[in-house]
Amino acid sequence: MEDRKPKFSIRDAHYIMTHDLENRLVNNNTPSSYNGWTDPNGSLYPLDFFGTVWQTGIYDEMSKSHPIIAQTLDVQADAIANMTIEICPSGESVQHLLAAELCKYSFENSNMGLKFFIRDIIHKTSTNGHALYELVFNEDKNCVDLFYVRSSSILQFESNAGVYEGCRLNTETQSLFLDQEKSLLVSLEDFPGNYYGISQLRKLLSTYQAYKATYQNFLASQRNSKGFLQVKETGETTEQSWRNALDWMNRYYNNDDNNGLILDRNLEVSFLTAGNSVLPEFTATIDKYEKTIRDAMMDTINNLGMESGSRALGSQFMVSDAQKFAQYVSTWETLLNSRYYHSNILKKITQIMDIDPDYAPYFKIIDNSEQDVEAQIRALQALAAMGANIMKDLGPASLARLYKMIGFEPTGLIEREGLTEEDIDGDNR
Repeated sequence: MEDRKPKFSIRDAHYIMTHDLENRLVNNNTPSSYNGWTDPNGSLYPLDFFGTVWQTGIYDEMSKSHPIIAQTLDVQADAIANMTIEICPSGESVQHLLAAELCKYSFENSNMGLKFFIRDIIHKTSTNGHALYELVFNEDKNCVDLFYVRSSSILQFESNAGVYEGCRLNTETQSLFLDQEKSLLVSLEDFPGNYYGISQLRKLLSTYQAYKATYQNFLASQRNSKGFLQVKETGETTEQSWRNALDWMNRYYNNDDNNGLILDRNLEVSFLTAGNSVLPEFTATIDKYEKTIRDAMMDTINNLGMESGSRALGSQFMVSDAQKFAQYVSTWETLLNSRYYHSNILKKITQIMDIDPDYAPYFKIIDNSEQDVEAQIRALQALAAMGANIMKDLGPASLARLYKMIGFEPTGLIEREGLTEEDIDGDNR
């Protein structure tokens, strides 16, 4: 079993958070040098998106600073993580059952519980297009701990004959290799080998940059509208007098302690003010960018089966929304149960526990709305066509309960009939 446990020559991944920008560009001075990297703009590097130790990456900034983007990403991750997630045996043999129990035990005792892991991996993958974790066997608890590796630490992914082998990381002092046996990589791949994946925020990059620049320009204009200091020459003066004036102005604008200025008699200071307001133009421009971002992110929400984000606000959602949401759940369930060994956490835990990964269990996401809603509605329509009085035959409480089962919130029926939660959850009326 000892041979199965990852042994590391690098520090835990939560310390692998810094790198040297110059080292990153050595022998990698073109974007094509990054294996698994692609972008419509051929002049952009991964560091342009994921940042450096000195500067936050644009994806990370967007996911945390913009309220619409941040809220949408949270809803996406919470929509899955808050469901019932089961680890199910993939067969009936002793090895299958043992592998499932060991995976459950590992998540129950690791530094990252199952629901936290699911939420984190969905949020990180949606933001960056991929999520990389270092796997560390905890000998005290006999479980596998997971440590997120920041995308800014990744120099490049490496593969051989189309098979993923690991990635090269940049620490503060050197470049180190993280083998695929010691890590988990999940990617929203656009094509095989696209290990960086495609971020859901890529389509908003230009809009967000323009949005950010507009805010910065507005704040600068507001500061400048308060006025400008001006020093002008009225006669012959000395170079030292100009230097004294320049030093004083630098201290003035940097809010440093200022003890006043003694000017040469042929220098004078004046204060120029600007009275034109740019607020109307700023507001109109920001509204335009906000609408573009909102529409793009609402499209993402709709892909979760949330009509204009209404489900996130507790409003009614239609049958088509429930179907979209079921499809969204299925997509992530497929990704978490990846057929690629380097992307399947349950296969990796199974192997670390000294069991053949072929016996690994699988994730099952229990979605209460995941049912054939259309078939149930067609059954009701058939009853009505045969002359059945749905309200009379079923009773309002049973009808309200049926509405909830197929994904509707029967608010109007509850108010009209004066129903209580006990009525709906109790026996038929």
